[in-house]
Amino acid sequence: MRHNINMETSGRVHNGVVVLDGDASLPEGMAVKVFVQTPLIFHVSETQKRLEFPLVHSSAPGSIDLTNEQIYEILDDEDVETRSDGIRLVTPARLAFDLSAVMTDLDLESVVEQLLDMGLTSMPDLHRMCLRLYHHARPGSKRFARVIQSRPMWLKPADSHLEVQLFDALRRAGVRAMVRQYDLRLADGVVIHPDIAVPELCWAIEVDHVTWHGGRAAAQNDKSRDRRIRQVGWHVDRVTDTEIATRRSSVVAELIATYRRLQTTNRVP
Repeated sequence: MRHNINMETSGRVHNGVVVLDGDASLPEGMAVKVFVQTPLIFHVSETQKRLEFPLVHSSAPGSIDLTNEQIYEILDDEDVETRSDGIRLVTPARLAFDLSAVMTDLDLESVVEQLLDMGLTSMPDLHRMCLRLYHHARPGSKRFARVIQSRPMWLKPADSHLEVQLFDALRRAGVRAMVRQYDLRLADGVVIHPDIAVPELCWAIEVDHVTWHGGRAAAQNDKSRDRRIRQVGWHVDRVTDTEIATRRSSVVAELIATYRRLQTTNRVP
């Protein structure tokens, strides 16, 4: 049902929500026309200043929650980057926040890890984005907050989505104190970074990508690296991305068996 009511009131856009001035309140389902006084970055012409938004339920009287179908949202300047060719894009942190409305927790975690690994954003930036844009009725807000707040600030980013999946599966299975890209110093002083490590058990897990590690030279390098890891008293396991993709449960069960054995060997409770 739509309500046709002629009225005018002023307001402001705050974190994707149009907040009306004064005590004005509007019934759910009303078609609302929003006029802005300043040019919007997505308009071709500065004279084109009218937007139409659907009104959805809001717990705050006098406010209109913008739905995620409205791509043409009014963006804050800090959420926009301008390329050298003049094209304007949302920042990586804002992109991650917007994707949270349409992704699962694990997929969003993978996106965050890739952005961090490429140096496109940082954990402080993501936390600030969450604090600034979070709203309980905003699609994806709770997921974004859940993923960002569950990730330690010090944790190094994963190299691949399958590494994220394996890390998550091992965590859910009870493996504690895992670290990504741990700084492991070998006997000759060289520092390497196993994909996943449990330092208290001296246990390293490497995720091999068949397209990267498929050659004979690469296989020989991996074996040499593994021997050097064992020389400093560490145990190392290797799994391939194909194994994680096709038989993840079995791989996790095998690694959990190793985890339990190492706990017993190292007398870790």
